[in-house]
Amino acid sequence: MENNTVLCLRPKNSRVHVVFSFANEGEVTVRNNIFVLANGLQVFGGDSVYNATKWDQPHYNNLYYVLDGTQPDPCGILPGKGDIIADPLFINLQSRDLHLQAGSPAVDAGFNVGQSRDFENKPVPAGKAPDIGAFEYQNDF
Repeated sequence: MENNTVLCLRPKNSRVHVVFSFANEGEVTVRNNIFVLANGLQVFGGDSVYNATKWDQPHYNNLYYVLDGTQPDPCGILPGKGDIIADPLFINLQSRDLHLQAGSPAVDAGFNVGQSRDFENKPVPAGKAPDIGAFEYQNDF
């Protein structure tokens, strides 16, 4: 799972506590994704059935952010190499403009997976390295 921008802004009455729950360790490699969460969610994690420390998925160069500050550990398992917990600095989250602003910690922070185009078919990388997320910062907004 690579180069996605994932918003998980569940309703207050939801019982979901994790974004992903995998049945087998190492089932999926998760890299170069931005995860924006609300209401105490974790991206990977567990409950009494799926223990977060038991189901460790390869993950690196992802950015995790909790909008409301209710979750100090948005990852749910130990952060991987290059993982970042920070505000991604979108152009405008409220209007769903998920392009990155100048100065975003996601710019040039991705792992090169050989991708040559982003979600809008713009060239990757546009800087010294690929960006984290679906949209490569192009400095043209």
